[in-house]
Amino acid sequence: MFQDAFDVVQTRCCAVDHPTATAADNKKVRLVAPVFDFLNHGTGRLNGSPNAMYESRVIDGEPMLVVTATNDININEEVFIDYGESAHTAWKCLGSYGFVPHYESGDERSTAELYVDGVRSE
Repeated sequence: MFQDAFDVVQTRCCAVDHPTATAADNKKVRLVAPVFDFLNHGTGRLNGSPNAMYESRVIDGEPMLVVTATNDININEEVFIDYGESAHTAWKCLGSYGFVPHYESGDERSTAELYVDGVRSE
């Protein structure tokens, strides 16, 4: 049960700059953002290229999570963001989000070292 609850939270979290952070601070805050149910990870080609981004902003004195289109998005078109470092290698993406993104053949992000009974394989 813990793992199921953890997965729900993990797949709806994002790290953003803290609303009061300066460039020197580089303070981050993790948010649970249910809006991520509507956004998928885009790596290009088969997965779709990112066409939106998210960031923290202060609007009317209140910190907000804002999702912004980075180019025109048509009606019924899927919205893709870059999930960040946790999705930049296939094995991290599988462990964090439950899917493996498509990478070109030979791209080091598509491989993982696996040791079973002391034997290494990729």
